[in-house]
Formats: sequence, structure tokens, C-alpha cells
Amino acid sequence: MGSDRHGSRGFTLIEILVAVAILATALMGLLSLHGRNIQVVAYDQQLSRATLYAQQVLTRTLVQFPFPDPMEESGTIEEDPRFQWHVRVNPGPTEDLEEELREIQVRVFWDLTDPDAVMLITHVRKPDA
Repeated sequence: MGSDRHGSRGFTLIEILVAVAILATALMGLLSLHGRNIQVVAYDQQLSRATLYAQQVLTRTLVQFPFPDPMEESGTIEEDPRFQWHVRVNPGPTEDLEEELREIQVRVFWDLTDPDAVMLITHVRKPDA
């Protein structure tokens, strides 16, 4: 009258260790993906802020100088000194348009290794006098 071991067979220690190893590997992969997602979200937030700041710098430039002379200026964003801006005003692309058209380039960046993070370019025409 012994107990029947074949009818109540469970998992062996080796099977449990293999299952735990597979689960640990999957969890490590998910954690690394989560960390990467956090980095992407942080970069996107910086990019959105830089885009808004670039639009602000462009608007301020056009309000100050409706038809600016060729020039270059740089500075930092007052609200957030981590962000830097650079404005370049170029004359028109051809000799005929040199006095009639201006190209305004605004760059905003927060990392010196990526100085072209956000760049806005617009053209303005000389107003009729």
C-alpha cells in the first residue's frame, strides 16, 4: 500500500531553473526597452521646447527688424539657459534678389554635440515703400 508517485508527478528543479532563467531574460529585455523609452520621451520634450523657443526667437527677430540686414546673433534663452540660439540673416540667393529678399535661419540647441537640433528657415520680402 504505497503511494503512487507516477500519478502526481510535478516539475523538476532543472525545469523550474530554466523557466526562471527565461523569465529573467525577458524581464531584463523589457527593462532595457523601458529605459530607452524614457530617453526618447526626454529627447522629444527637449525637441518640443527647442522648437517653441526657435519660433519665439524668429518672431522676436521679425518684430524688431521687419526686413533685417545680413547679420548673425547668438544668445541663450532667458527662461531656460540650457538652450542656446543662433540667428543668421542672409541676403537673397541671387544678385537680382539680394536687396529684395532675406533668408532668416534660427537654430536652437541644448547640446553642443547636436547644434542643428532645431532649425527654422524663413524668407521675407522687402516691404513696398
